[in-house]
Amino acid sequence: MTSRERVEAALAHRPPDRAPVDLGNSAWTGIHVKVVEALREHYGLPAHPLKVWEPYQFLGEVEDDLLDALGVDTVRFQSPGTSFGFRNENWKEWKTWWGQTVLVSGHFHPAPAPTGG
Repeated sequence: MTSRERVEAALAHRPPDRAPVDLGNSAWTGIHVKVVEALREHYGLPAHPLKVWEPYQFLGEVEDDLLDALGVDTVRFQSPGTSFGFRNENWKEWKTWWGQTVLVSGHFHPAPAPTGG
């Protein structure tokens, strides 16, 4: 079965050849950018700063090479904007509080709270 046939069969309540896989292709199946980095390392894929397409949950973009390595059956459906209301554009490097260098929207400007959070 192709990925499309597999997903269509599952949605129609017909038995597919295996369960369809969706990972990181929407806000509901998103995956934290730290885990995306670890998966890329596990599969021997090139390391580079990953895009955080949803900063509320720090969801990382799962690129095609990782989707292929994981056997994902779905395609990416990501909003051009974030839950904070700004667009994902003008990507810039940013260092997370756990030390990972990622790419965030140029509109992402967090500020520490007076209590340090």
